[in-house]
Amino acid sequence: MALHIEANVGGHTQVTVWHVGEPVPDFIHDARVVKFQADGDELVAFIDAMSPLDERLLEAPTIEGTLGGKMRILVADDDEDIRETTTMLLESEGHTVVACRDGATAFRTYIEEGPFDMVVTDYQMPYKNGVVLIMDIRTRNPEQKVILVSGDPPTLPDHIKKQTGSFPILQKPYRSSDLLVLIK
Repeated sequence: MALHIEANVGGHTQVTVWHVGEPVPDFIHDARVVKFQADGDELVAFIDAMSPLDERLLEAPTIEGTLGGKMRILVADDDEDIRETTTMLLESEGHTVVACRDGATAFRTYIEEGPFDMVVTDYQMPYKNGVVLIMDIRTRNPEQKVILVSGDPPTLPDHIKKQTGSFPILQKPYRSSDLLVLIK
């Protein structure tokens, strides 16, 4: 898998393609992922090289190799249309989906009906937001694969990043292929 990187380095855009297994380009060692986007067979990472490295840049390309095949996926989103559409999309790809309307229900479902191969959660939900859900889940299972989906992705402070670990963030609105490239 290739990762197409567009980086803001000192006010100039620098573009490169990084393949899994290759050394990470030097100019991104002090970078923060701004967003991921699918582009054909490539995953595009837009980064800001003026801020500390966000480990999601290094981990996101490995999700495909680690989780290939059909999975059991927990989806949490308070928007019924998005929740149903995401469920139908993932089920059409052969995955088994358990969908929840808020973070508290999702965590209870995770405990009572787990294990899950992947958790896809919205950020802003009632009762428990997606980041808190990820913290709670990773307290129980630090290796749990998760994707945070948000119309307004949060900037996580370092002390929260230590509790959540790294994970890709998919910005709404997104195409179906954007989510599928992170799931596969």
